Amino acid sequence: EMIGRALQRSRFSLSQQLCVQNCRWFGAAGATEFDTWVNRQNDLKKYFPKLFEDLTNEQKALIDSNQQNLQQLVSEFNKANEQSVTASGEPVFKPLDKALLAASPPQILTLRSRDSKKVSEKFAKGEDLASQLAKQMTNSPDPDSNEARLHMLLMSDLNDQIQQWKLSIDDDAGTDLTLGLPITDKEIDKIIDSHPTGTLAKEEFFATIEESVVNYLKQTDKNFDTKKWATFNAKTNEMFHPEDVQHYHFHAYAKTLFRASLWHGEEKLKTIVENMELLKKYLSSEDDDASKILRRMYEVSPDTPLSSLAALKLRVVDPLFTAKLVFEVRQCVENALFQKCVRNIVRDVELAEIQEQIAQLRTADKTNKVVQEELKKLEEEEKMYNIEIPELTVMVDEIFQTKLWGKATEPVKKQFMKFIKGDKKETLLTLDKTIQNLFEGNTEPRTISENEEFSMNVLYHNTRTDNALWWNMSDFLASTAALKKETDSSIIMNAHRVAKEKLQDLGMDPLLINLVHALIEDGKASEIPQIVGDFHGIIKLFRGEMDGVVTSAQPLSDTEFDKIFNQLRSCNPSKTFKVERRVEPGLLAGFVVSIGPYRFDYSLLSEMRRSKVAA
Repeated sequence: EMIGRALQRSRFSLSQQLCVQNCRWFGAAGATEFDTWVNRQNDLKKYFPKLFEDLTNEQKALIDSNQQNLQQLVSEFNKANEQSVTASGEPVFKPLDKALLAASPPQILTLRSRDSKKVSEKFAKGEDLASQLAKQMTNSPDPDSNEARLHMLLMSDLNDQIQQWKLSIDDDAGTDLTLGLPITDKEIDKIIDSHPTGTLAKEEFFATIEESVVNYLKQTDKNFDTKKWATFNAKTNEMFHPEDVQHYHFHAYAKTLFRASLWHGEEKLKTIVENMELLKKYLSSEDDDASKILRRMYEVSPDTPLSSLAALKLRVVDPLFTAKLVFEVRQCVENALFQKCVRNIVRDVELAEIQEQIAQLRTADKTNKVVQEELKKLEEEEKMYNIEIPELTVMVDEIFQTKLWGKATEPVKKQFMKFIKGDKKETLLTLDKTIQNLFEGNTEPRTISENEEFSMNVLYHNTRTDNALWWNMSDFLASTAALKKETDSSIIMNAHRVAKEKLQDLGMDPLLINLVHALIEDGKASEIPQIVGDFHGIIKLFRGEMDGVVTSAQPLSDTEFDKIFNQLRSCNPSKTFKVERRVEPGLLAGFVVSIGPYRFDYSLLSEMRRSKVAA
């Protein structure tokens, strides 16, 4: 049955196999593509140096200019916006708060470049898969033999691996829940299951398990650090001992993140603690990235009413727009070069498949619309393997046409090209001034009809729906809940990409990004708020911190409270207690100490209940 399904899935025929008999061998091609990628990157940096700089000082100049003119800009917008409200009777844009904007200026943008080592490894993997498939396609076993069936099964599997490689080629983070730990929980469970308790004492059983785990780790890693493992294991066993109930309510993912952080070292743990504090704050915000949604709305539909007023608002709230424009051009150029190299790696095997399908469809019924649409689609795919990377000026034209809302961009384009070539007369500030002049227009009030207002609301809603990257984090995570059942890998990969970009923008550690990827794939991303809370609880446990409450029937004097508190500390010298006082007259007399998961009841109410039960 498996072979039958594979034969149905496989789209490789004898003519395809013959087609690649003279193909280039991918061992050399893969290396050449990487060299091409490196060389063309270097050429671009040589001819367009400003396109690849971080522009930190020039970004600071944009922010400083914005802050210096903030009062004037906010007043100008609010005045025009108020007049628009008076004319229309309905507010379209919210007024701006100068104090809020001044208190939270934009952060300097950082460039993210592809890691050359990772690119080399990824290209090598694709090269190897394509080489294996090319060799299989030149092999022609007897069609009626079992060998032929296994051969087609292997080719189908290789094709699937290539498609998965293409989908994940730009995704640096994996979805392995081990997060760099040397062993998984499943592997430990398997070792435990292989050791029946029998007549062994509990301590002896645990020691046997530990010895087996260490032996297993030594077998899987010749350089395994047993000393580091012993220290790590002692601490985690102390915190998460099977007989200690205080950790059982913690989320499993929170425990895994803590273990992984601790394994990577104290500095990594400190970083993750800071990241989790930031993520907690970020999750509590219900604010979308409204400025990006608004800008995209006018990019999609530049004839939307009040475009000049919208541009004025964006000038105030998004002072780094020109820097973002430069970075977007760079990203477009880099992606085009990268994807061209990816296509070249798999060109021969994939082009053979496409050409075979085209040949079959051209002999099919020409009146069948479905067939003709599929044929047209395949012919376009075929062209993709032959076209060269567009000239930089062509890319700039396309980006500017959209980003500048369809306005006349030729003067801006000329200035932009001078800037990225390193013309010392051009800066982000001079380029920004030209762009803002392009957006300046009539901000005089005009009446907005109900239909226009309704259309603007719908357009904003649709723009938001189409761009999950700009949603608040809580809404985005909630939207991923159904992905566990998703069979389209590209949809899951896209969710990974969005999560990665959102978290990278916050400066999150790759370990935490990897955890979020795992949660998305497992359909549990909505549980992140609980994981964040539980992680902080684990950190308190790690630091020996315990929160508690002393509840008494009558207010305790300082002397009485200190006596209870000192007793707690003397019984637990390694712990740090944070205890508050409460009064509950219903206890009648005495007090109750609640500390962590423990509760010690010395109240008269409890004593009376016990006496009643005994009677």
